[in-house]
Amino acid sequence: MKWATPLSLFFLATRSPSAFGDSFFLGEPDGTPPDDADDGLFQESTHCHSGSVINRCGDIFIERHTVAELSTSGGCNSVADLFQWGCCMEARLIELDIYTDINLVLATACFLYYFWDCVVTGDGCLDFGGGGPPPTPQPTPAPVTIPTPLPPTPGPTPRPTPRMGTPWPTPRPTPRPTSLLPVGGPQPAGICFSKLTTVAVSGKGSISISEVQVGDRVVTAQDSSGKELYETVFALGHYNPSESGDFLQFQVAEADGSTTSKKMMPLEVSASHLVLIHDGKQHAVRADSVKVGDVLQGPQGHGDYRISKIHQVSRQGVFSPLTPSGKLVVNNGIAATGYVAAPGQNSAEHLQSKDGFLFPMSHYSYAHLFIAPFRLVCMGILSSLCTAMDEDGILQYVSTGFRVHGWIEEQNTLVQQVLLVLFSLVCGICMVVEFVFGATYGPLAIFLGIMAWISFIKPNMTNRFQQAKAKAA
Repeated sequence: MKWATPLSLFFLATRSPSAFGDSFFLGEPDGTPPDDADDGLFQESTHCHSGSVINRCGDIFIERHTVAELSTSGGCNSVADLFQWGCCMEARLIELDIYTDINLVLATACFLYYFWDCVVTGDGCLDFGGGGPPPTPQPTPAPVTIPTPLPPTPGPTPRPTPRMGTPWPTPRPTPRPTSLLPVGGPQPAGICFSKLTTVAVSGKGSISISEVQVGDRVVTAQDSSGKELYETVFALGHYNPSESGDFLQFQVAEADGSTTSKKMMPLEVSASHLVLIHDGKQHAVRADSVKVGDVLQGPQGHGDYRISKIHQVSRQGVFSPLTPSGKLVVNNGIAATGYVAAPGQNSAEHLQSKDGFLFPMSHYSYAHLFIAPFRLVCMGILSSLCTAMDEDGILQYVSTGFRVHGWIEEQNTLVQQVLLVLFSLVCGICMVVEFVFGATYGPLAIFLGIMAWISFIKPNMTNRFQQAKAKAA
């Protein structure tokens, strides 16, 4: 399915049908529905049950039915409509993870059309002219009788001075904490590897991560034959030799208990850093969720190194080089990522709203999607555009993203779901372009696509719209 049609339908679906006429449609004049269900705007998932929003969106077909049919809704009718849509959105993301599914995008367009005139709050949807029923008036509260104030309670009797020799109860000692880090609050984001971390660089050998520069080719994985695979560092996500930070130190041993001739340095990363473990989890997890006995992945993706001890250490210097895959091999064989979890996130693997709702998108997928437009600019346009840092040594693009994410964290779950879909749409397009053309030629492909749209596709669609209106008149 082409991108041009869904993107145009997305913008058209959010406009009033009166702007195009009641008989406006996008394709075949006979209105015949397609034979295969894949052309539908939205397909009901096994995770979703039938609801009014699903039924409405499921009957609208691309280039077949009229946009005016969208107006058959009655506007903003119930909170149930909103949550049915959210359920379906979640199901589509569970199925496809970070890749944007076109049915999901068009379902979002349908949702925005139905609830365009509504203000979404934490309690649901308040109708301001969308066609829904008027709000039910609340009963007038009964007057509250203010009780007569009671006389003040006398202060407690002072405790008598104990006699000599009378033992007082010995207070219990404070229990030793079971975790190295405080529990229940978000950890600071942006701190990554310590300066003791080493990476293998083509032409330089094994060097400290503090010496890695943009343009260096570092080992990110190994193929099945053991051949090392290299990727180019396109930016330094965090580089601050003078900043001090707290790190988790993971001491490792061979997972099978055997000895190795390689000298394995402990892995030292920040609490919110995303590490790869081999315990059935699909995605990278926060470092502060890892326990003694967990197994870290090696360069081939196998569980190679078992964690024997975990300590908390303080070091001066924080560093995090970025590669196109977001991964790199450190300390002579431990597979790691260059990403951290977003600020305010305490869930080990997936994004979580402030009221505890787990989104079906992992921290790693969220970070990799977010960096996608930045990768295209750095690798396909001009690398010097990607060196701006804030006062803490964090990439300006990343620190701005942290601030935007902080604002999103304050919204209710439904708004976060809508924003997550729009975010996946924009950044997902960049990832698709990068996957097909590569990050180096991706910007050129986008430019040529825009020119083709302006020169050929848009005029053709305009002619079809005019013919459809003339025939309907």
